[in-house]
Amino acid sequence: MKAAVAVIFRDDNSRIKLLYIKRATNPHDPWSGHIAFPGGTYQKSDGDLFHTTIREVKEELCIDLEEDAVFIRKLELVRTIIKSFEIHPFLFKLRKNGSINICIPNDEVDEIYWIPIDELKIGLCRRFIKRINDVWTVYCYRWRNIKIWGATYRITRELIQNPWLFK
Repeated sequence: MKAAVAVIFRDDNSRIKLLYIKRATNPHDPWSGHIAFPGGTYQKSDGDLFHTTIREVKEELCIDLEEDAVFIRKLELVRTIIKSFEIHPFLFKLRKNGSINICIPNDEVDEIYWIPIDELKIGLCRRFIKRINDVWTVYCYRWRNIKIWGATYRITRELIQNPWLFK
């Protein structure tokens, strides 16, 4: 399956902050309650994955990326281990720093966080995940009481390793 996410950032006085969401609790969602970038599954009516991102961000956060942000570039494809999703991340810069209305909480999103990327650089950690008869060790970023792991970690790592992407 294919999905697309928006990696949205703003520049607060030369300090890059990334927008993360906390997914709403849903017993049918394997990523329920996780920290993620806004986005979702491709639908044929979208036409392409870029427009999946536009639609999903509008549905989840009431942000119109075509009006409120500038598209910067497509980032590297990321695959999930669970459910074998192909996640296509698209990088956007907000036009209006801090003056945008976001409609949360809702059925899909409980909270949002604007996390300074420089604070994530110092928050590298490991997380242990217990599966039926196995324990996996995965890397994550920690910010306050939040852990960013999995596909969201891998997208964030690309941004941290390539700061030129924000220029």
